[in-house]
Amino acid sequence: MAAKIITLVSEIALILLVVLTAVLGDSCDRAKVHKSFGAANLSVPAAKFDPDDVIPEREELIEQLREKDYLITEYKEAAGVPARRVVACKGRQMIDICYELSEKDAPAVFRDYEERWEDYYLLARNGSYVYAISSQTAFRDSGIEGLANLGVQYLRE
Repeated sequence: MAAKIITLVSEIALILLVVLTAVLGDSCDRAKVHKSFGAANLSVPAAKFDPDDVIPEREELIEQLREKDYLITEYKEAAGVPARRVVACKGRQMIDICYELSEKDAPAVFRDYEERWEDYYLLARNGSYVYAISSQTAFRDSGIEGLANLGVQYLRE
């Protein structure tokens, strides 16, 4: 009888441990992503902020990433809408950025990126730009000048 009670208590303890780990682990993962909506990290009033001031031009981005040995692939659409998409990879580093999106199409492309990229350092819709960047190293390599954003930004610790 005592052996059955010990077995039952052990099983209950194991179930509780699994449930707590799942619940706490999930909430800890969510806590690591800082989500900003609207103006974030701006050093000027939102009315004066222009995302073009922090995002390098497409040709400039491609040139500096090639110099850093990234493999560059270009596309003429993203999420089924016209865009100039640049995907750059080097080992585990990745930069995926869309240029020339319309203001109307940028939210749909951002939703596509939310579904596409689970492992990122930065995921953002900044004006009409949408980008996903895998790490701080890739962020530095991208030439994006800071985290100033006018849109949506998810930043993982």
